[in-house]
Amino acid sequence: MGWADISDKVTGRLEAGRLVFYHNHQPVGEMDLRTKEMSLREGYMMDGAQIFAADNKTKLQPRYADNCDVDWCQ
Repeated sequence: MGWADISDKVTGRLEAGRLVFYHNHQPVGEMDLRTKEMSLREGYMMDGAQIFAADNKTKLQPRYADNCDVDWCQ
């Protein structure tokens, strides 16, 4: 299983003393602002200041040149 960097696609909202992190409008984790403890949901991990999602959970846009054979793209 690979990991995709979603850091630039994550947003945050203040909710009842917590900062809740969202990706594609779905909560992926939260940080308690009093204790500074952070937790991420299954399928997500943090490394430094970056947040990663397991490739099988991340809906990435297909690239233009995917599935090309002899200059024909589907």
